Amino acid sequence: MDKRDVKQGFKLPSSPEFLFSEESVVQRRSWSENLTYYTGAGYLTGAFAGGGVGVYKVLGPGSLGDAAKSTVGAASSQSNLSQRMRVNQVLNSSGKLGRSAGNALGVLGLVFSSSESFYLYLNDRILPEDLMTVAAGATTGAMYRSVRGPRQALAAGAVGGIFASMLLGLRLALPGL
Repeated sequence: MDKRDVKQGFKLPSSPEFLFSEESVVQRRSWSENLTYYTGAGYLTGAFAGGGVGVYKVLGPGSLGDAAKSTVGAASSQSNLSQRMRVNQVLNSSGKLGRSAGNALGVLGLVFSSSESFYLYLNDRILPEDLMTVAAGATTGAMYRSVRGPRQALAAGAVGGIFASMLLGLRLALPGL
């Protein structure tokens, strides 16, 4: 075959294609897309981070002997544990911490996306959208720690606002976020 005889079969578009023209003017994800994205991202982040902490607690420096003694008994030592027992400890610890951290961060993502969408709905482009994101982060933090009293809720609200500001910085650096 000669290269001159082969024609290009198709052209790839250089701009995004939309089925309906109304979709091209939307600048943000919808409420349900935000809900799915932040909840899933929070759960996966928490699961991997919690699993990593669980592995570190079992296999970390100096903690393997303590974990083995508390799990198997005072008479057992680190050298007496079989390979199967060590793998079981790692899986149990990482699974337990990964589940709980994943669930906690998933719920935080759910509350954040819901409050951000609610604030954007109420705002109707009067205030900057970035301010609504920071307010949603502060609300999420305050709601997360609200059962521990107003002082804890206020501190967690400030931390939530800081994390939302960091999210805004990430959105500038990575436009698809």
